[in-house]
Amino acid sequence: MGKPFESEIQCLADSYNWALDADIAPIRDFVRESRDYPLIAVGSGGSYTAAHFATLLHEETGSIAKSVTPLELVSSRKRLFDSCALVLSAAGRNPDVLAAFHFAAKAEPRHLMAVCTTKGTLLASVAASYCYPQAAEYDLPSGKDGFLATNSLIATVTLLARAYLQSTVGPDEFRKDLVGAVREDDLMQRIVPEVIARPSWLFLFGRWGSSPAIDAESKFSEAALGSVQLADFRNFGHGRHHWLSRHYHDTTVVALITPDDVGLADRTLALLPSTVPVLRLTSRTPGATGTLELLVQIMHLVHQVGRARGIDPGRPGVPSFGRRIYHLALPSTYAHDQPRLGSTNVATSIARKLKYVSSLSIPAQEAQFWLAARTSFIRRLKKARFGAVVLDYDGTVCDSSDRYTGPRKEMGLEFDRLLKTGIIVGIATGRGRSVRVALRSLISEEFWHQVLIGYYNGSDIAPLADQSRPDVAQSMDKSLESAAQLLDAQARLQRMSVIEKRPKQITLVPNERGTLREVSMIVCDLLSKLGPVPPSIVTSSHSVDILAPGVSKVDLIEACQDMAGRTSSAREVLCVGDNGEWPGNDHELLATPYSLSVDTVSPDPATCWNLAPPGHRGAVATLGYLTRLHVVAGHVRFV
Repeated sequence: MGKPFESEIQCLADSYNWALDADIAPIRDFVRESRDYPLIAVGSGGSYTAAHFATLLHEETGSIAKSVTPLELVSSRKRLFDSCALVLSAAGRNPDVLAAFHFAAKAEPRHLMAVCTTKGTLLASVAASYCYPQAAEYDLPSGKDGFLATNSLIATVTLLARAYLQSTVGPDEFRKDLVGAVREDDLMQRIVPEVIARPSWLFLFGRWGSSPAIDAESKFSEAALGSVQLADFRNFGHGRHHWLSRHYHDTTVVALITPDDVGLADRTLALLPSTVPVLRLTSRTPGATGTLELLVQIMHLVHQVGRARGIDPGRPGVPSFGRRIYHLALPSTYAHDQPRLGSTNVATSIARKLKYVSSLSIPAQEAQFWLAARTSFIRRLKKARFGAVVLDYDGTVCDSSDRYTGPRKEMGLEFDRLLKTGIIVGIATGRGRSVRVALRSLISEEFWHQVLIGYYNGSDIAPLADQSRPDVAQSMDKSLESAAQLLDAQARLQRMSVIEKRPKQITLVPNERGTLREVSMIVCDLLSKLGPVPPSIVTSSHSVDILAPGVSKVDLIEACQDMAGRTSSAREVLCVGDNGEWPGNDHELLATPYSLSVDTVSPDPATCWNLAPPGHRGAVATLGYLTRLHVVAGHVRFV
């Protein structure tokens, strides 16, 4: 099993240079979208090193972050509603990482991504089955690693570093010779046989040396090269130094030093007894690139220690019991949901209402209240006879990934099925003409007169058959002129977003320099200066919209209700959207009596429930709702 470790480390520079040229757009987009949220990075074995490195990058440029193994993730039993998750794997096929991804998808983080250095992985297939997660796969030229993570790790770390740096400070400037300049010959000159022969190793490190230290422990343990302890330079001073007073004769200290740590490292090492051998591994560059340099040095050190021990770290031999342990399954992710809530679907829909209760556990009294509220809502939903269905567009009918290509064909088939019975369909959107074009290619022309579109958040309502709408020739509503002037004067906002002005709506779409949350905060602060009654501000999955007074998607509900009343006695309207949580642009739409969310919900127990299965979001959840509608002459109802 595996391949010679020496041949693997000879490819490190090539793998690094390949990663410098690889397309990182999917990872960069994930990083930018996740910047405002806590990050959970998941990995096992060598991928755990990359996961830990991702947390350093995320904390440097965004919010707090935590690296976990698959078992830690699953056994934590936490919802991830207001977090993001990144799952890393070289081959994307081991049972732990697959189970962890299933758990993460069902825990419904705001953004979820898998990164693999192999193409056609099982992990990417799992991601595709949930639709909303992203997956980035790469074809590493060095091929599959041997027993230890080598080229896949260097490539993954390089891809992550580039993605994080590009998303925050612009184009990366990684030196082409960064990895190739790390020479094993230089390392060998500092290692004497006595040092290598020692069975115990103590690795000291600072912030950017922590990931290489974790990788050292992983490789030394997995290849059975020695016993490893880890401590940062200051935690070492809190009692861990005592190990050296008793075991100085069989312990080697390895100091992992970047330019950020030189002063503290020098002061610490100067105080060690002269009887303790110290090996300094240093990087020329600070920060993330320093981590890369140290990782390569760790791999060269592993090679040298393996050679001295007569062990090839790339193929050390795996015992049969080890293989059996490797293939053990993780615990079932939702096996322990509380019986009082019934099925997993019930527990998940209630947890979505209790968004800030992060644990799967819900107090008994609280659980019973929400269980009764859910039951009452579903009972009312099933009794209703709907003459119209009103849906939000982006994030509901059309997923964000399909924003520029249009909704999936299955959505059009469902619309045609429902429209055949004579009901009215309303589409509420913050966009304009592009939605009309997309829906005309999706819905059969014979039904266009039954479809009403509420362009620009309901400010311009017209049938799909009307070629002349939306009307953008009108002048801007006077109530928005002061807001537009403030936005135009804000240079930072101009750099962070694209601003589009419509008669009754101003839309700001964040670019690569900004995030939705950042843009929203700046806009809210600016418009608060307009007086006691500023324009209303709503957010969608991709934009911030400033609306003129009186503009509301609720107007589309009333228009559909009136239109349905001409042909049917069923006047109830079913509403479906994705942003039910305030200040989401579907907050008003989903505050109506019969409303279902395919993503965030309001805390109102009477309405705005998300009843989709765990891990279902967006268009997949919408299709799930629509397929449950039973068609009757003149109306539809849930069965």
